Amino acid sequence: ENAHRPEQNAWWEAFASAFDGEMSFTDCTEVDIFLAGGSDAARFVQIMRGRAVDPERMRADSAEMEKELAAARPDLIGGIVGWHGDREFTQAVYFVDEESARQGEAETTDNEGAEEWAKMIDGDVSFIDLHDPVYD
Repeated sequence: ENAHRPEQNAWWEAFASAFDGEMSFTDCTEVDIFLAGGSDAARFVQIMRGRAVDPERMRADSAEMEKELAAARPDLIGGIVGWHGDREFTQAVYFVDEESARQGEAETTDNEGAEEWAKMIDGDVSFIDLHDPVYD
């Protein structure tokens, strides 16, 4: 229904002109929010796409580690994880700024939580960094 509204078409034309190539869309069957979720205050956002070995275990372990993550990474505002396809996820992680995020990443690379998270991933993860997101 929404696609047939004139205001939706006008928005889409303006939005699509901001991209260089074809866009793709992913319908997510389930969505998780961690910490404060998404935030317009973030000056750096990292998008990750991958596949979980066991999505339910990954979701449960992530929820359990949330308090530890908040304490270990004050640069991290929160995030949103969309689940789709065959164990696939797309995750947007919102950071205070890129410098703080990179510093926090370097300081926690060798911790047990990062190692456990890596074990939950089936294959490679792709990253897209949004260095200075604009919110409208």
